[in-house]
Amino acid sequence: MSYSSLSQHQNVQFPSELADVRGFEVRTRDDEKVGRVDDLICSPDGSIRYLDVDLGGFFNTRHVALPVGSAQVDRANDIVWV
Repeated sequence: MSYSSLSQHQNVQFPSELADVRGFEVRTRDDEKVGRVDDLICSPDGSIRYLDVDLGGFFNTRHVALPVGSAQVDRANDIVWV
C-alpha cells in the first residue's frame, strides 16, 4: 500500500465538509506547541490518514505522521489538538 502527500496532487479538490488543516498549529491538551501541519498524507483510495507535522525549530527538520483519528480540529483558532 502506497501513501502520498496531498500536495503531490496538483488538481485535487479538498472536500468542503472537512477542514484543510495545512498550516494549522499543533498543540497538546496541556497547551504545549508541538509544531505545524505541513501536509496531509492520503491512502491510495484518497482517504486522509495522517497529518504530516513539522516539529519546527531552526535546527530541527523532523516531521512526524500523526493519525487523523487522534487529532481534534479547532477551526476558529487554526489549531489541531492532540
